[in-house]
Amino acid sequence: MSEIRKDLLRGEDVIVATSRGKRPNDFDNNQKFNRACPFCNGNKEDDSLAILSIADSDKQSENHWKIRVVPNKFPILDRVGEFVEQSQVFFEKMKGLGVAEVVIESNKHQGSLSNYSINHIIDLIKVLKQRYNDLASDNELKYVQIFKNSGEKSGASLEHPHWQIIATPIIPSKIKQELKKVESYYTDHHSCIYCDLIESELVVNKRIISEDENFVSFIPYAAHFAYETWIIPKDHRSSFANIKDNEIQALAQILRKIMRKFKRYFNDLSFNIIIHTVPFNKDKEAFYHWYLKIIPRLSICGGFELGTGMSVTTISPEVAAKRLREFKVD
Repeated sequence: MSEIRKDLLRGEDVIVATSRGKRPNDFDNNQKFNRACPFCNGNKEDDSLAILSIADSDKQSENHWKIRVVPNKFPILDRVGEFVEQSQVFFEKMKGLGVAEVVIESNKHQGSLSNYSINHIIDLIKVLKQRYNDLASDNELKYVQIFKNSGEKSGASLEHPHWQIIATPIIPSKIKQELKKVESYYTDHHSCIYCDLIESELVVNKRIISEDENFVSFIPYAAHFAYETWIIPKDHRSSFANIKDNEIQALAQILRKIMRKFKRYFNDLSFNIIIHTVPFNKDKEAFYHWYLKIIPRLSICGGFELGTGMSVTTISPEVAAKRLREFKVD
């Protein structure tokens, strides 16, 4: 059983999940395990465990599915047991109850967001949205984090392209801090900070990568990582759950375009994709605005960053955005 422990000095939550140490690792000492990939075609065990599966209409495919969702075999949080909090001075904790799922984004081991069809990415986004909505209906859960790790430096343990969905019984401390800041801005300005940020970035037009009528992609003024890229809806949407069908298609197109730029510009790139969305609080919808963040893992944090919490990037957001904007892809 996992535990969620409170770091009282920093006001942060830490998950102790010993089962994660047992997961297989394709990147262990740069040596590939001599075993079948657990996410590839023909895995009958996942057939019986599948939470959701999208059929493959390609008659030449050897498999019957193209996207499917399965429980994480090595979960950070699990549904086993009862929700119990234990509070002592300096030693506050609760059982790590929650949900951990894996979204296998393709039955192809070498699949990539940069080379899928638009329809495949649309189906993938619809699957992520459906699982988010299903988990949001559970009263014991407070927040859902959807993310993708790809490559050795990203924290991924398997090469096969996949996403993870983790639902927590608490609102994580970092999300609470973000909510506090955006709520304060809303109180002072009577407007959404993200909507105002989009407007300002479009006026300055130095860090924009691309835009259409639904989304704008840009590198933030104070990006924490080199080439960190945000994709954010122009219309105010507090939750990823509220994305409309036409926006799903637009998101699929802009996401694939950016991932093609990253793929060809950096060649072999580790990266993370994180969907930031409002917790299951209806009173927070006025001032929060969901967005998708892509973080290329071009460097490793050192002692200064870990000690101070300050990020260090080696390229200005303006130069990075200009390079990506001008880098042409089909």
